[in-house]
Formats: sequence, C-alpha cells, structure tokens
Amino acid sequence: MANNAQTSQFTSFQTSTCETCQKDCCLLRNVHIPADSYGGNQDWFEEVSNDSYSALRGCGIIALLNQFASLAMAYPEAQALLPEAGLPTTKQEFVEWAYTVRPYIWPGNFGLPKGKGIRDGAVKYAQDRGVSLTWKTVFGRPSLQEEIDFIHSGLEHKVPVAQLAWKSYFEDLTWHWVAITGLELDPKNCSNLTPELKDKHKGDLFVTMSNFGKKEAYPITLMRKENPFHREMQYPLLAGI
Repeated sequence: MANNAQTSQFTSFQTSTCETCQKDCCLLRNVHIPADSYGGNQDWFEEVSNDSYSALRGCGIIALLNQFASLAMAYPEAQALLPEAGLPTTKQEFVEWAYTVRPYIWPGNFGLPKGKGIRDGAVKYAQDRGVSLTWKTVFGRPSLQEEIDFIHSGLEHKVPVAQLAWKSYFEDLTWHWVAITGLELDPKNCSNLTPELKDKHKGDLFVTMSNFGKKEAYPITLMRKENPFHREMQYPLLAGI
C-alpha cells in the first residue's frame, strides 16, 4: 500500500471526470481524439482502413501519438508534430496522422518490442518538422519510488508516459504499450475498474492510462507484480526543457 509520502504530492495530477467533451477542453490527462475517446485507439486502423495488421500491432504508435498530442497542446513549438489541419477530431484524421509516421517507424510481426525503435523514429520524424526531441527512459524494474517519480516527472512536463510491460499481472497489458496519464488514489470513470478491485485496493495508488481509447486504472502494486526486468517506460521532451 502506498504511504502518504508517496501519494500526497500527486493530488494535483488526479484526472478530472472523463466525459464526452470538445477538443478545446482537453488537457494532458483528458486526451480525447475524437471527442468520445480517451486518447487514440489501435482498433481504428481496422475500422477506418481495414488494416488488421496495424490494429493488432499498432499499440506503440498509438501511445506515441498520444504523447505528441499532449506535447502539442502544452507547447506551441510542438504543434508541428500534428497534421497540418491540427489536432485530429475524427478517427479518420487520427489514422491518417498515424500513417505519416510510417516512413520512420512501424510495427513488425511482433509489434514494437523495444522502446529504442520508437525513440529513434520519433526523433527523425520531429527533426523533419523542425522540432528537436529528447527522451527520458526507465528500463527494467525500478523501485516503487523511482517508478512513481518517473511517472510524476512525465506528467509534470505535461506528457503521458508510454509503458511496455513484457509480462504483466494483467493479461491484457502483456506485450502491450499504453500511455500512462495519471497517478490517482481514487480513480473515477475507468472502464476496467470493478467495484471489487477498487474496494480491495482502497487507499492504494492507482496508475491511470489511455488504452484502446478508454480510460483504465490499475493498482501500481499489481502493475509491478511480475518477474524482474519486465517493463520499459519513456516519454519525449522538447530539447532544452
């Protein structure tokens, strides 16, 4: 169970109620693209373009674009990362934006199993648009406090933290990239959070995230409950920040 010293500093990062909204009210932890979605959704590849290959393997791309969207909303100089028309407001626009990163990085048969490929491709994509990016990373299995501090640092810089879990306590998160959007003691409106899970871990710190266009939350203690060297986390920053 997280103690007060670990949780008290995160009250300002608790997410607001996730309801249907217009894009001009979206903040870092409330990324809706389009308005009824909590971040991007890899299923849109198949819905929009009949692209089942990318729908199955494109989680790393979606997490990256969620980060780009947040950077662009927070920092005017990062808006060049977006399509010319600006932040996508439909599934079609989001998928078209995703395909613009294809020359730089795209999932192979096993998806994107290493963060380095995403980082290298994102830096080149950004450079071609006049934006200089740097990356912060955590590899392996940090201590609980190191992990909390890393997530907090990303949120403090107004960007979600992408995470790949190689083996997770939760099957749906195994070999899968998600975009961590918050640290909360009492998460609200999360599609996966059953009353039983919430009651069992009352008082624990929860990690909230964008996953398949939905807001989900998991106790941070269970997120860590697997074999050593099981996670990779990363987030981009504008150079000089």
